[in-house]
This record gives sequence, C-alpha cells and structure tokens, in this order.
Amino acid sequence: MASMSIAYGGVLAFLFRALNAVIAFAIVVLVERASDFGAFGLGITVIGIVTASTGGMTASVAYQIANQGRLAGKTLLSGMVPMSVLSVVAILAGFIGSAVLSGDVADAAMPVAVAGSAIMLNSVIAGVFLGRGAFIRYNVALVAPPFFSLVVIAVVFFVLNERTANAALASYAAGQWLAFGAAFVYGRRQLTSSMAFEPRLSLAMVAFALSGALSSVVSFLGYRGDQFVVAGFEGKEGVGVYLLAVVVAESVWQVSGSLSLATYSRIGAATREEAVELTARVMRHTIFLLVIACGLLFLAADLIAMFVFSNHAMATPLRLLMPGVLV
Repeated sequence: MASMSIAYGGVLAFLFRALNAVIAFAIVVLVERASDFGAFGLGITVIGIVTASTGGMTASVAYQIANQGRLAGKTLLSGMVPMSVLSVVAILAGFIGSAVLSGDVADAAMPVAVAGSAIMLNSVIAGVFLGRGAFIRYNVALVAPPFFSLVVIAVVFFVLNERTANAALASYAAGQWLAFGAAFVYGRRQLTSSMAFEPRLSLAMVAFALSGALSSVVSFLGYRGDQFVVAGFEGKEGVGVYLLAVVVAESVWQVSGSLSLATYSRIGAATREEAVELTARVMRHTIFLLVIACGLLFLAADLIAMFVFSNHAMATPLRLLMPGVLV
C-alpha cells in the first residue's frame, strides 16, 4: 500500500509539474516574440534565485507539521511573520534599485522585487500543504503562480499591446500576487485554524530555512548562473537563445521532483532507517527515468528548436546541456 501511495502521489505530482512546465514554455514562447527578450530572461533568472532561496522555508514549514506535529495555523503565522519582513525589505530594495541604478537593471528592479516578495509569502502556504500531505493543494500552489502570470502577460501583450521585457516582468509580478491571494483563499480552512505566533518556533524555522536556502541557491546558481556568463560574452540576444535551451533541459527535473514531493511528508514522519531506505529506492527509480528523458531530448533537439521555438540556434546548447543535467 505504501508503494502504491507513493506511486499515486508521484504520478499526481508529475501531472501538475508537467502542467507547470507547459505553462513555463508558454510564457517563454509568448515573451520571446516581445522586444528585448534577453532582459526578460535575466530578470526571470533573478526571480528564480529568490524562488530557490524560499524552498528552505517551504521545507521548514513542512518539517514542523509532518515531523514535529505542529498545528498548521500556528506554523503558518510563525513562518509568515519573518517572510513578511523579508518581503518588505525586498520591495524597498527594488525601489532603491530603480532610483539609483540605470538601464535594464533599473527597469527590472521593481518588478523583480515585487515578484520576489509574493514568492516569499507563497512559500509558507506551500509548506503547510506539503507538511499535511495535501498533494493536490500543494501542487495547485505551485502551478497557480506561473499560470496567473501567463494570463496577465497575455492580457498586457494582446489587449494593452505592451510587448516589452519590462511589461512582461511587471505582469509576471502581478500574477505572483494574484496566485498568493488565490492560494490563501483556496486553503483557508487548513491555514487559519488555531493561528498563533510563537517566537521560538519562528526562530527555529528561520534557522532551518537558512540552511536549506543556502544549498538551494548554490544549486540554482550551478545551473542558472551561467546565463550571466553568457550575457557577458554574447549579450542579451545570446541569453535569449540560451534561456530557451535551459527551459527545455530543466523540464526533465519534473520527473525527479515529482517523486521527491510524493515522498516528502512520508520521509519526514519516518524513522531515520526507514527514511534512508525510501530515499535510496526513490533515487534508483529517478535515475532510470532521467536516462530515458535526457536521451529523448538529446535526440529531439533539432525538432524542438524548429517546431516549438522556430529558433535553430538553441538545438546545440540544448544537446550540450543534457549530459550535465543527467549527471
């Protein structure tokens, strides 16, 4: 029954993450036709760094609920307070950056900061869903932000006819905030029961989150920081081509990420020996699936470049990325 439960959770998570990947593709395809796509790519990379850093808080919230048996409302508020402070700091930094800096960086500073602030708050809600093993609610919380961003970008592009990188980033930020509000309303019964703020719990969650955030950011920079190197050598146009390849290459991690999500609350509630055995078993299955996925993308690089993006230049960097993604 445990294997069936994990398998069901893995399939469910994969379907949602596949939907997430499709939405990400749609955003890239839509914005690619706008002016200055490379600037949008760099802005999204910075937002990705923020997203990676908030994964530690999501894990911290989930751990307190799944492993320590904390009440959802109490854990939510104890995590939301420090993340709200960080959100305010982010918006102030964006405001200062837009006033002090110049060029594309100044234009992107505020939209990136606003998007990051919403992502910080949404990470706490997602952690509550994950800790309670509410896979559907958790996965909806993951899919909703890019979906709302896609909708707002489409409205701004086609209704308001504003097709610039800055307009796309501002629309992306608006979508993140809409998703945060929708996630809170969607899970209000789980989120608002027994709400209370515990300073000690909050500090413990922040300490746990910092270690997770550090590892996540280092990992993210390991496979996304090279976009800044590309920008230095090839300019924003090169970033645009490379971003297309990266988006396709990263799609294979939807497989491994799905199995990880399906086992998270179970591992958190298990003994150390059981958790080690389950983690090893999931990793063996993950490697087998990733070999197949990476091989297919390597072979289909030209077809993807031609028929999906109409950009032949991205086929070569996609092939070059696949072995590293697999490893």
